[in-house]
Amino acid sequence: IGWTCNTFGRQRLRACRGFWHLTRQPLAPLLFGPIGFIPAAIHSMLDRRGPSELRTDVDSEGTLATRIPDLWQAKEDDATRLYAIFLARLQMNGMHKRIVAACRQIRRYADRGPGRIEGLFTFSDEIDALCDQKQYKMAWRQLRLRHEIFYGQRLELNRRWTVNDYWDLWSKYAPLLFFLKRYRDGCLLLETALDFLFAQGNVQSFDDILFHVYNNDKKPSHRCLVTLSHFYKHLGKDLREWRHWEAFVNGFHPKLFRLAGVTRAALLADASHINWSRRAR
Repeated sequence: IGWTCNTFGRQRLRACRGFWHLTRQPLAPLLFGPIGFIPAAIHSMLDRRGPSELRTDVDSEGTLATRIPDLWQAKEDDATRLYAIFLARLQMNGMHKRIVAACRQIRRYADRGPGRIEGLFTFSDEIDALCDQKQYKMAWRQLRLRHEIFYGQRLELNRRWTVNDYWDLWSKYAPLLFFLKRYRDGCLLLETALDFLFAQGNVQSFDDILFHVYNNDKKPSHRCLVTLSHFYKHLGKDLREWRHWEAFVNGFHPKLFRLAGVTRAALLADASHINWSRRAR
């Protein structure tokens, strides 16, 4: 089943990997082509020199604060978008340490300008950069800080989550707990996120669910690649123990089973048929 989905749905998998995947594509000509439309205040951030040259002066982070202008203080109406473009370019060039420093500097500008909420957009970039450096404990601390700013209270994993929390549960909280080897806590949060999806009804397993449940990454390299099967493997559980397993399998179109050469009943009885390495015979 998984191999067939991979063959006919690679674009959907890429979409699930989100902006993390896009920033690793050769998009510089598209995003940063002629940068004349960018105000002069940000020219020093979007340096037009090549990545190798840029890296040489990035390490001198002592000058970072002066190199990032305060666009809110400069009354720049499009400050948030311009900062986001800047962070995207740093991500494209793999400048993880600078991303962390830049995100914190931008939030300091927000604190003394439009307010802390305005700087929340930087946390995702910072958390990804910390994860790229394997600093998972620091990434978790920053996620907790983001939660406190957004909700106005400390993070409690047993809080009453709502359907509006689905995206964060799947893409942030559960994956970071996975990297911290807190598999039971992370699994519970991911299952909660999936509960919200199934509660909406009329769920298409391939379109909406599959890449939350399984992919072919034996060891996920990014938070958006952590799936339910990764948690279950570490907890010694079978996917058939998941409370939505039957609904999940029944949510696949009959044509998928014909293409995969696997019956619906066989997948219900043996979760290993979802393995992407097993090709249809």
